[in-house]
Amino acid sequence: MTADIYADLMLRWLVGRSGRSLYELVNISEFAREQMIPFEIAEEAVRLLEHRGHVLLTVAFGPTIDARVTTPGLQHVDRLEADLRSTSARLDHALTLLMKAADTEPSGQLQLASFIGTATFHGDHLTVDEILRAVRYLHDHGLAFATPEDPPQQLTLTTRGWDCALSGKTVRTFVNDQNSASPVFNQHIHVGGTGAQGVNVTQNVTNTTGLSADDLIGLIQELRGIAPQLAPDEQEGFVHDVEILEDAEQDTPARLSAGERIRARLIDSGIPALISYAPRVVELVAGLG
Repeated sequence: MTADIYADLMLRWLVGRSGRSLYELVNISEFAREQMIPFEIAEEAVRLLEHRGHVLLTVAFGPTIDARVTTPGLQHVDRLEADLRSTSARLDHALTLLMKAADTEPSGQLQLASFIGTATFHGDHLTVDEILRAVRYLHDHGLAFATPEDPPQQLTLTTRGWDCALSGKTVRTFVNDQNSASPVFNQHIHVGGTGAQGVNVTQNVTNTTGLSADDLIGLIQELRGIAPQLAPDEQEGFVHDVEILEDAEQDTPARLSAGERIRARLIDSGIPALISYAPRVVELVAGLG
């Protein structure tokens, strides 16, 4: 955890320990012992709280600091507690953390097992269910692709997800802005491993700029290249649909149907490397509609 995260947690602890008193002095060494962290980290956190005007400090001799909460500190804790009780605020924060974590990975791929153990909100750990709910939100709205295991093990940003990360907007603001400005293509994906119950979800992918000829050519070439990885009885139909999708003289409904069949075959393959192409196919098809 960073000092900033410990600061929120410490402020809530100080308010609880002091009984919301503006006069009660509390030794932060107790906080360091309870959290099993070095005193230096606790000191960095309380100095940050002092800088924000949330506490006043009394420094005694030796490695000890007493703190008392200020009125702005109490008000801030009340806001924190309201956020912590808000399902919507917790979802927004989980979405932000997931996007930031995936964005820092050069490949845009985030391993969820390691992420889940470190995700916090105002010093409070987010639950596995809360994180998986955020993963489904990103998946459903075309910002990321979640692998089909149940629960998913990896999250990969789509092109639209990169756009969101670079926009500087919150995830839900970005989605709302895009959905209000552009038509939406709905993709139905079965999320779950082979033999698993799975969950049917809808992925909304907004076509905002369209696809260039180079985008189309590049993806078509890649799809032809991965065809041999499909089951033998799926390969011929897959290649035929790729040809329909590529043919600009085909009418739009035929190309849309071919794209949907391609996407379905990729998802049904159960092979993560193939499944990762599905969001790109959806984006391509959305540009045709």
